Amino acid sequence: MSGENRKLAAIVFTDICGFTELMSKDEKKAMAILEYQKVLLKPIINNFNGEWLKEIGDGLLISFSSAVNAVTCSLEIQRILEHNPDLTIRIGIHIGDIIKKDGDVFGDGVNIASRLESLADPGGICVSERVHEDIKNKPEINAAFQEEQLLKGLDKPIKVYSIFTHMDSISKSEIKKYPKIKTGTKLLFLTGIFISVLLGLFFFLFDYNENDETHSKKKSIAVLPFDNMSEDNKSDYFSDGITEDIITYLSKIENLKVISRTSIMQYKNSKKNLKDIAKELGVSNILEGSVRRVDNRVRITGQLIDAETDEHLWANIYDRNLDDIFSVQTEVAKNIARALKAEMTDDDITRLNKTMTTNPDAYELILKIKGTNFTNRNDVLLREEVLKKVVLLDPESAYAFARLGGIHAWIYFSGTDRTKERLIMAKEALDKSLDLDPLSATAHLELGFYYYSAFLDFDKGLKNYEIAKKLDPNNPDINWRISLVLRRQGKFWESFELMKKCFDLDPKNKLYPDQMILMTSYLGLSQNFDEYFKIATELGMDTTTGLMYRVSEKFGRDGNLDEYRNIIEDANKIVHDTWFHKYIAEYYRITGNYELSLSHIDMLRDQDHNAQTQYLNKEYLRGVIYKIMNQDKRSLSFFKDALVDIENQLIKVNDDPRFLASKGKILAYLGENKMAIKYGRMATEIVSVENDKLQGVDYNYDLAKIYSICGEFEKSIEEIRKIQKAQPKMAIVGFLTNDAEFSNIQDYPGFRRLINDYKEEQNI
Repeated sequence: MSGENRKLAAIVFTDICGFTELMSKDEKKAMAILEYQKVLLKPIINNFNGEWLKEIGDGLLISFSSAVNAVTCSLEIQRILEHNPDLTIRIGIHIGDIIKKDGDVFGDGVNIASRLESLADPGGICVSERVHEDIKNKPEINAAFQEEQLLKGLDKPIKVYSIFTHMDSISKSEIKKYPKIKTGTKLLFLTGIFISVLLGLFFFLFDYNENDETHSKKKSIAVLPFDNMSEDNKSDYFSDGITEDIITYLSKIENLKVISRTSIMQYKNSKKNLKDIAKELGVSNILEGSVRRVDNRVRITGQLIDAETDEHLWANIYDRNLDDIFSVQTEVAKNIARALKAEMTDDDITRLNKTMTTNPDAYELILKIKGTNFTNRNDVLLREEVLKKVVLLDPESAYAFARLGGIHAWIYFSGTDRTKERLIMAKEALDKSLDLDPLSATAHLELGFYYYSAFLDFDKGLKNYEIAKKLDPNNPDINWRISLVLRRQGKFWESFELMKKCFDLDPKNKLYPDQMILMTSYLGLSQNFDEYFKIATELGMDTTTGLMYRVSEKFGRDGNLDEYRNIIEDANKIVHDTWFHKYIAEYYRITGNYELSLSHIDMLRDQDHNAQTQYLNKEYLRGVIYKIMNQDKRSLSFFKDALVDIENQLIKVNDDPRFLASKGKILAYLGENKMAIKYGRMATEIVSVENDKLQGVDYNYDLAKIYSICGEFEKSIEEIRKIQKAQPKMAIVGFLTNDAEFSNIQDYPGFRRLINDYKEEQNI
C-alpha cells in the first residue's frame, strides 16, 4: 500500500493524570505542564534509543526496538517524576505492529497500549503478557500479575501485569549499564532539568495552595479511640477493633495522611482537648465516635472535626446488623475522604471494598486478637489458635490465611518452634491467601516477612514488601519492614528516611525513634544521637535500653572511660535489666575491678533465647574474667560448663549462628584452635557481613575474636576490615581497644594501623 510503513515494536503510551480537570480549571498551567513534559522526557527517551512518535492530547506515543528498553526507560521516567507533584503520568506498554501512513501512526498495538495505560496507577506502569514474557527474567525489573482484562476492541481477555516503579527496583549497577548520553543529549538533558526547576518554581508561585504545607495538612486525620457505649464494659476490644479497622480503611486512601493505631490508642480516655491532640499528632482533623452493641445490632456514631476551628465537617449514625459492619467502615472512609476533599482513585475504592472476612463470628475473633503483640510468647500462640478458628469459620478469608502464615513464620523466627514443619505451615497458609486474593497487601507483607525472617532472602522479602506497599501505600508497618530490609542490605540512609516517614504517621510509637538512635551509629551521626535519644526517652523508651545505646555510642565511638563511668552512675539510679548488667560488668572488667565485674555477671538473669544476634552465657563471661586474673584452673572449669550449655542449645537448633559463634569462642579459650575457627566460620557462612550489613557484623566480629584468641592476628584484622567496609561509621573503636578477647592483638602493628584508620575515617 502506498505511503504505508509497518514495523513490530514495543509501544509505550502515556497520559497525564488529572489533566482534563486541570485544563478546565487553569488552561495556562495545563499548557505549561505539557511543555514541561516535552522538555523533561525527550532526552530520557533519546537516551534509551526510543522514538518519539506523536503527541495525542496530553498523551505521548513512543516506540522502542525492545521491551526491555521500553520498560527501563519508563521506570527511569517514573523515578524522575516520583517527587514531582505537578506531573504524574500513567504508562501502558505492549508489543505489536505500528503502522505509519500519511504522517499518522496507528495500529492495534497502539490501541492496546493506550488501554493498558488506563489500567495503571498514577505514577505506575502496566504491561501486556507479551511484554512480560520479554522482561520476566530481568532481575532489575519487578512485576506482578494484576488481572485478566477484556480490553475494548479485543475478542478475548489478556493478562495484565504491573511494574513496580519504586526507585530501588532499578539498581545503581544496572543504571550504569544504560547507553551513555551523548554530549549534545547531555546538554539537552541538563537544560531540561534546569527548565523543569524553573517551571516547578513557576507552578509553586502561580498556585501556591497546591503545594502549601497547610493545604496538605488539611488532608490529615487522627481517629481517636471510639467510646464503648455497650452495657458490657468488657467489650472494649470490639470498639477498639472498630477504631483500628476504620484507621486501616482510611489509610488505604493514598491522598490522606492517617495516624496509626499505636499513637492514637494513647489517647484512650484522654481529657486533652482536640486542638492539643491534633497538634501533638501533626494533623488538622479528628474523627471521634462511639460504638454501642446489643446482641447482633451495632450502632456506630462518628463525627469529623476541624481541630483548629472546631468546625464539624461531617457526622452520621449507623444502625446495622453485625454482619453489615464492613459496609459501615467502607462508607465512613468514603465520606471522610469527600469531606476532606481527598481525591479517591479507582484503586482506592477497590482497596476499600476489600474486607478481612464476611463472617461475623470470624470478625469477632479477629477483633479479640488485635490488641495482642509479638513480644509476648503467649500472645503469639493465642493468635495462632484464634486464626486457625477464623479460617475454619471463613475458608475464603485471604486476610486470615495471610495472618496465620505470618504467625507461623514468626514462631519459626523467634525460636519457639524452629522446625521445617512450621515453615511448611507458613508457606501453605500464605499460598492459600494469594490463591484467594493475588492482590492482598497483607499476604504480600507476610510473604515478605517469611522470606526475610526464615531464609534471610532480602531480595524476595523486599520484592513482596514493595508489592504490599503498592497495594496499601500508607501503611507504616509496610514501610517499617522495608526499612529493616534496607538496613540489613547496607542502605542505611534509605532505611533512615523511611523510618522518619513511619514516625510521621505514628509519632507516639517509641519503636521508631528507638531504632533511629541506632541508625545514628551506622551513619556516623553522633551529633544527632542526643536528639533522638531525647525523643525516645520522652515517649517512654525502656531506660535500660537507653543506657545500652549510650554506652554503644559514647564509649564505642572513642573508648572514653569517663563517659562510660557517667553512664554507670546513671544506671545505679534505675532498675537494670539483664543486658545492662553485662555492660556494667564490662566497665568494671576494663577498669580492673574484677570482683565487681563478677558480681554483676551473677546478676544476669537466665538468657532470653529469643535474642536475635547475641547469646549471653554467664559461664563464658566468668571464664574470661578468671583468664584475665590468671586463674587458669577456674577459668577452664567455667569454659567447660559454658560448652555444655551451648552444645545443649545446638541440639535444639543446630544452625543458629549465635550458638555456633559462642561455641567457637569457647573452644578458642580451651585451646582447640582448629575447631574454634571452624565453628566461627560456620556462623559467618549462615549470616555474614557481606550479605547482611547489620547482623552479620556480630558474627564477623566474633570470628575476629576467635582468630585473635588463637593468635592468627592477620586473619582477625581481615574480619574487622570486612566490618569496616560494611559500616565505616560504626562506633566500634572503644570496643576494639578494650574487649578482653582482643587482648592478644592490642600491640600488633597491623591492629594499631586498623584503629588509626577507623579514627581517621570518623575524625576521632
